[in-house]
Amino acid sequence: AAVVDFNALRLGPRPLDAASGMLQFALPFPRRDPKAWPAALDGASLAQFCIGYHGSQVQAGLAPADFSGAAPWLMVEAMISEGARALALAKTSREAGTSLLEMIHRVTGWIETNADQLASLVASTRAG
Repeated sequence: AAVVDFNALRLGPRPLDAASGMLQFALPFPRRDPKAWPAALDGASLAQFCIGYHGSQVQAGLAPADFSGAAPWLMVEAMISEGARALALAKTSREAGTSLLEMIHRVTGWIETNADQLASLVASTRAG
């Protein structure tokens, strides 16, 4: 299996790419309206992504980087940068843009509050 995110396709540090992937997998998007999106990440989905990510690094002969302590903050960075990109490219109403910014604020606040637990979860999925 593979994960390809064409919206955020770029050459960058593996931990930042992994944090973006974690966010994409762990943040449920139940409806189009960002007001309806939950702030909490899905821990089971996050763990599954991390297990696959770490396994793929080992399989590719790359030393898995231990970025577990930085992972929550890299997810915040990814959330803000991808949100800013979406706002810059979208031709949406002011209300839609405000809803997206409010959702980003909720999610990044949740990540900040739960940073230690998220870092522990990421660390627990690391092989070797």
